[in-house]
Amino acid sequence: MAAVAWGPKIRVNGISPGMILPPVNRPDDRKARAAKIPLRRVGDPKYIVQTLQFLLTNDYVPVRS
Repeated sequence: MAAVAWGPKIRVNGISPGMILPPVNRPDDRKARAAKIPLRRVGDPKYIVQTLQFLLTNDYVPVRS
């Protein structure tokens, strides 16, 4: 909705990382929960960093127009 409301002058991108960090104040049951989702695996914070680097450095996704 933000892209429609603000575009084309402002470009909107989002990162939705899924299951990365363990839950706070609960047992770490990510592997058991991951078995129930389509990708069937737990992510790593490095994937968030890689995605952010892609968005910031890719010429097709400019930060400024």
